[in-house]
Amino acid sequence: MQGARLAGASAIVAIDLDEARLKAAQVYGATHVVNGGVENVAAEVRNLLGDGVDYSFEAVGSARTAATALSVLRETGTACLVGIAKDGTELTLPMSDFFFGEKRLIGSYMGSGQAHQDIQQFAQLYLQGRLLLDEMVTQVIPFGEINEGFEAMRSGDVTRIVVDLNA
Repeated sequence: MQGARLAGASAIVAIDLDEARLKAAQVYGATHVVNGGVENVAAEVRNLLGDGVDYSFEAVGSARTAATALSVLRETGTACLVGIAKDGTELTLPMSDFFFGEKRLIGSYMGSGQAHQDIQQFAQLYLQGRLLLDEMVTQVIPFGEINEGFEAMRSGDVTRIVVDLNA
């Protein structure tokens, strides 16, 4: 969300099953939200924006959400798979999307960036108040509670947990 906002996207659609995450997405820059539990997510996005989106980013790592990322694209759009799927996950997509719609599907690992340069830029954006990091932290926990932190992340009840090694 924040990357799209910082890049100047005119419309940013967040899709999730969890209403609390959809509300959080609006804080980070989403201009529209869609509950992923609706019958036809792509139709809902087209209802909001017309012919779909130029770029979509799948961040869960599931075949179902990857297919949705492709389905919400307008012609010549690009879907980027960011979420890491479990080993062996298969993806089945309609070939017509690629031929007639000229859609593109790409992957990205760790943002496909240059860590040294990117971290400097992220730090500068954070110091300018343009990159919202504090707002993403749901809870700060002592190292001794790290197992509980992992459980909370698996449950989906938190956005981010930070482990304080000094607490």
